[in-house]
Amino acid sequence: LLFGLTLFSVAATAAWVDKHQGRNERALASPVSTLLPGLGITGACLTRYEAWPITGVLLALAFTVMVRRGNRWDDSLRSIARLALWPVVAIAVFSLNSRWVVGSWFVPGDFFVPENKEALGHPLVAWRQLREGLTLLAGDTLPKAGYVGAALVAWAWFRSRERASLALLLALFAAAALPISAYTQGHPFRIRYDVPLVIACASLAAAGIAVSWTLLRIPLALLLLVLVVREAPPLNLQAPIVVESQREALNMEGRRVITAYLEAHHDGRTIMMSMGSLGHYMHDLSLAHFPIKDFLHEGNGEIWRFAMLSPRGHAGWLIIEGSAEGGDALHHAAQLPRWLDGFEMVAEGGGARLYKARGPQAPGPS
Repeated sequence: LLFGLTLFSVAATAAWVDKHQGRNERALASPVSTLLPGLGITGACLTRYEAWPITGVLLALAFTVMVRRGNRWDDSLRSIARLALWPVVAIAVFSLNSRWVVGSWFVPGDFFVPENKEALGHPLVAWRQLREGLTLLAGDTLPKAGYVGAALVAWAWFRSRERASLALLLALFAAAALPISAYTQGHPFRIRYDVPLVIACASLAAAGIAVSWTLLRIPLALLLLVLVVREAPPLNLQAPIVVESQREALNMEGRRVITAYLEAHHDGRTIMMSMGSLGHYMHDLSLAHFPIKDFLHEGNGEIWRFAMLSPRGHAGWLIIEGSAEGGDALHHAAQLPRWLDGFEMVAEGGGARLYKARGPQAPGPS
């Protein structure tokens, strides 16, 4: 969904920019409609954080294209401001939803344990990890073709006003901002964060071929297709992204032990678990008829923060992730003396442990 919406946003914005060529916005009775690019950008920004930097760069590039085509800079800025209202509203809605669900306006920084020590505080190392992941995912040829295509598109912007809107595709590379920021904060390496860059490289490689000599386009396209398929076979069951996505399958199977125990013994007391690290398992538990009100998580705000100091009196059950990325926030809190006093482990499976409180019922979250 993210890829389709971002590509649609780029295409719709390019068409919107094309309609502005030679126009004086102040002299028009009705400015060029922002509906189509606005809807695309809104949908993308509501889908994933990667769309936010892409949108920012897309708007900046749209401004440069409009000025490059002879529009007045103040008219161009006014038009971009109208289009920018769409992502501003989308991000505001996204942030309100985040605040309601997980207790933070944006993604909380404590939903992972910073175990990526190599990249922690080192943006260049984070960039290298991202680049290596892209190579593992797509092979050597596609990224290089994407870089060459980006250079050709930039040259086309400089040489030709008619082709200047192709530069909007460069915004797709802004998807790198999110994983680089995450790795710099110690987030564990995840090859799936490189997938948006595969789309970016493919798009820029195609654009580069499109601006090359006419006689070379078909041979270059066929050569690129052959090399990419050879280096990254599309139906490879051992592809890195497939292997990574299957890691959780074993955990899901193992956690059925915990689910079964809760179904048999849950006494109505609150279940404390991190939505940041175990949100997917919380979703699985909803299929076993445990609604969101049964859980104490980051979205409960101050109650969650007090419970992190000591869960006794706040929760009757704890589910702690203790395997992935060195464990979640509850796992590390449990290493503190007396943090688990009054709780006993009653089930374990899939890298998670279930603890039950002894004594009277704990209050639920509000």
